[in-house]
Amino acid sequence: MNRQVLISCAAIFLGTSTVLAAPVWESTFDSNADGIVDIKNQDSLKVMIGSNSGGVQTLLAADNGTDAYTPDKVGRPLGATLGGTDSFSARYVVSWSNLPQTSTQVANFAGFLGDAGPQTRQVAGGILQFWKIDSDYYVAPWVNFGTVGATDFAQKVGPSIWIGQSSTSAQYQLVMSYDGSTRSMNTAILDMGGTILGQISGTVAKGSMLGNLNTPANIDTEVNSLAVTHLGLEDYTYNGTDDIVHWDIDKMAYYNTAGGALAAAQAAVPEPASLGAAALAGLFLLRRRRAM
Repeated sequence: MNRQVLISCAAIFLGTSTVLAAPVWESTFDSNADGIVDIKNQDSLKVMIGSNSGGVQTLLAADNGTDAYTPDKVGRPLGATLGGTDSFSARYVVSWSNLPQTSTQVANFAGFLGDAGPQTRQVAGGILQFWKIDSDYYVAPWVNFGTVGATDFAQKVGPSIWIGQSSTSAQYQLVMSYDGSTRSMNTAILDMGGTILGQISGTVAKGSMLGNLNTPANIDTEVNSLAVTHLGLEDYTYNGTDDIVHWDIDKMAYYNTAGGALAAAQAAVPEPASLGAAALAGLFLLRRRRAM
């Protein structure tokens, strides 16, 4: 009986991840960019793949005005080209530094990317807007989809999320997904305990997302032309301020299901120190019960 209790405790604290779908791959950035490469190098103001320090890879993304609408794009190869009938998702563990110091919003794009020059071509994921009011930093997640321009760039704006006051060091989980069976998308920002702080969902269909998704035939052309090959980050021209956000990425994972990334984020396990304390507490209770 006591042994069963101990095994159950171990399963709760150590084995939770065994019931989750494993990612196709996960970059942990232990000492380098861990597979991230340049897809497009079109912004003359910066190099996008920055430094690696302590297992965190910094990527520099701009709201580019000097080279408007022709962004730098970086990402890790997926290992296959994904189309509009496929389902996939991504999870980032990230903090953001060098954020804008004014209320003028700065935008970057994160998610699945193909080898296309314009910022709205061969993308499936979400824009993130950053800004500051007084001492408060905010981020707003979007969902976005675009391939060859048969329709306008599909987009839907999510809620404003407070991410700190006079501090940009906290880590968050960023999750985005696309379901090829329903053409539905979701972008969510979670804390490191798995609580959703804000999210936005939409479907690549007329009436669901902004953009001139004008006819079923054009929408079908747009969806059927999806050809994304990497997971990563790109510049995005929104206000064109040339402000650069530092994406300090601790982990980045690709799942070949629509729900895999969100499930992993919501099942975030305790930090190692907390895990050890919980395991020791369980062992103490077991020993006490035996003594009694």
